[in-house]
Amino acid sequence: MITIVRPDRANAGEIARLYISSFPDSIEFFFGPDYPPSELQNVCTWGFDFLLHGGCQPVLAIDQQGRYLGYCLVGSGDILSGRRMLHGRSVSALTVSALNLVRRLTLRRAAKLASNWVRLSVSEADRACEPQPMRYSGRIISIAVDPCARGRGIGRQLLRSALDYCAAQGYGAVYLEVRPENTPAKKLYEDLGFTSYGTSRDLQGTWVRMVRT
Repeated sequence: MITIVRPDRANAGEIARLYISSFPDSIEFFFGPDYPPSELQNVCTWGFDFLLHGGCQPVLAIDQQGRYLGYCLVGSGDILSGRRMLHGRSVSALTVSALNLVRRLTLRRAAKLASNWVRLSVSEADRACEPQPMRYSGRIISIAVDPCARGRGIGRQLLRSALDYCAAQGYGAVYLEVRPENTPAKKLYEDLGFTSYGTSRDLQGTWVRMVRT
């Protein structure tokens, strides 16, 4: 039996574990093939801790033994902007998370991640003509299901719960990005009412922008 919950906070380490196992191409791109697994877990944990402190709402799929089988992070449409992350949040908690993240990275890796963040931020700023202003909208920031638990409808349940959260917040639209080659995810999003309306790019390549209004 799988339970979908929306806690105020979540175990950033468990979310990091799911991310690492779900997106090996991204992990290798940003960290290389020989990055120590324990350090990789630490870096990703602090990264997700930063997002959770910054206002991202976690949606979790948990089995009867309390194991995380999937997660979805959702927030306001402009959640990735620094101003939104600081709004109503503990600056000290964000600072601690950010410092713990940066001090575990080499300068080269930190620069690469920072450059990617800048590209994403520029992409966010380039949305003035989108169907709904980002600050009045929701955004699916990241979603993943344990590779061993796929094919059980967990991703669909997570996304439905995230959309329920967005509806409760009164968001007029919900945005997300998906890689063009990720056909199963794109099909799921289309099944739940998302449509494509453009593309953006980061250091890894192209994203397809999708919106649900």
